[in-house]
Amino acid sequence: MLKGKCIGIVGCGNMGEAIIRGLLSKKVVPKSRIIANDVRNSRTVYLKHKYGIREADNLEVAKKSHILILAVKPQDLDKALNTMYSSLSSGKLLISILAGTNIDRIKELSKRGVQIARVMPNMGALVGESMSALSFGANVKPEHKRMAFRIFSSLGDAVEVKEDQMDAITAISGSGPAYFFYLVEALINSAVNLGIEKRI
Repeated sequence: MLKGKCIGIVGCGNMGEAIIRGLLSKKVVPKSRIIANDVRNSRTVYLKHKYGIREADNLEVAKKSHILILAVKPQDLDKALNTMYSSLSSGKLLISILAGTNIDRIKELSKRGVQIARVMPNMGALVGESMSALSFGANVKPEHKRMAFRIFSSLGDAVEVKEDQMDAITAISGSGPAYFFYLVEALINSAVNLGIEKRI
């Protein structure tokens, strides 16, 4: 399905790195087929040395990739897509993991014919146990949907949902685990304050 495909990742924070790690650990594509860039050059260099992936600027990432994953901060979306616009060829699969950014907005900033998917993974992706929700633009072909599912299944489980459910999923599944961790941390701190030894 993804044989011979190159996956580009723009934005290599924790989630971008989790995607790289998942793709390689599940052998979805070889490291030579992953090309990435981050606004922080030191971060891109770090990932290149750690995982053996390729690095390039945004325009080159978009040009060389068959599947392009946007993992930038929502406020950086316009600038990122503007720098890549000339390489967003018709038929390219563009996957966004940006919270609160709908498919129509990405479509406005992309060329006609670009296949658009919106995905919301969660913190479990950092340990390969994500629950990712996927929704797709109206023109996305079945083979492109399968590609998206293959990529995000490498991070854990993945399900398709209607896009009008994505904001709720972002709040519950995307942000919910963080609140749960805060609760557990509060319980631990309370126990320590009551004299129970904290074991690391």
